[in-house]
Amino acid sequence: MTKRILGGADILDAQLSDDKSLLVIAERIGGVDKPNSTRFIMVNTFNGQIVNYYTIENRLITKFVFANNRYVKLVAIQQKQEDLNSPDAFITIDLEKKKITDEIVIPEKIVSFDYYKNSDDKEVIYYTLKDKPYFYVLDL
Repeated sequence: MTKRILGGADILDAQLSDDKSLLVIAERIGGVDKPNSTRFIMVNTFNGQIVNYYTIENRLITKFVFANNRYVKLVAIQQKQEDLNSPDAFITIDLEKKKITDEIVIPEKIVSFDYYKNSDDKEVIYYTLKDKPYFYVLDL
């Protein structure tokens, strides 16, 4: 049986590294109080210890994936926040340097995406948009 507990963390997404040694959790900061920020918490799954964290102020990250099978780079969706006039966008995040390294604004609401590195070592994002019956491709 599952129980819902009120209060506590507002988890947006979580991803496990390919070797299952690192769990990265994205947590919303601000809750119902807008605008929101996002905190990434990195947990060593072998000992349960938090190894690092990184807060991105005034950006709401709703989904992310590891890029290049590395623990350092994430590709993520930034959700539009009207209060900040910030757009929907794809961003890349360097967890070691604790900074956003790239941002690609998408003029419509991103619903889902997946990241691939093809056989030519080219990075590609496939994504869908709200109320659009198509898949879109973005070369990084």
